[in-house]
Amino acid sequence: MEQNWTKEATFEACCEKYMPIVFAAVKKWNLGREVDEYVQIGRIALYDAWCKYDLASGPFAPYAQSYIHGRIKRAIANQDKWSQHYQTTEPFILAELSPAAPFSEEELLLLKEWIKTTPLSKREKLWVEEGIFYGYKPQEIAKRHKVSITTVKSWRKQAIKKLRGDGSPDATVTW
Repeated sequence: MEQNWTKEATFEACCEKYMPIVFAAVKKWNLGREVDEYVQIGRIALYDAWCKYDLASGPFAPYAQSYIHGRIKRAIANQDKWSQHYQTTEPFILAELSPAAPFSEEELLLLKEWIKTTPLSKREKLWVEEGIFYGYKPQEIAKRHKVSITTVKSWRKQAIKKLRGDGSPDATVTW
């Protein structure tokens, strides 16, 4: 069928014939937890390959495989990069950290140990400890550490963004 392949061939026929390449890549890289996501990435890569394919560039199968493998590898790399910078936190943990509920010494100790494992900077951890654990206002933290209130608010914004794990710049919470 390679010799008879034309641009008029439908993508459905192409997809039916070449989707095993996508499934093989997902199986090869053991992407079982997010199979649907990576199959979709592979399907989109197959579509892009199908749209951009030129008969002069050789057989379609290796061309499509190259597209598919490249896209899936890039998605894996992006996921790894994201998970190195952010740590997902369950919403109930953030609710439990509200300043309205004072912490026992045991809870504070556990929370301080947990904070050490997060990807927060030194200053963001400082805000979490003083702002959340002890309930200090940004003005009080700024005065104690001789920095501007805006700086403390920036620590808070970045800490919340990282703790939520959503990476969106508008992820702000009023404490």
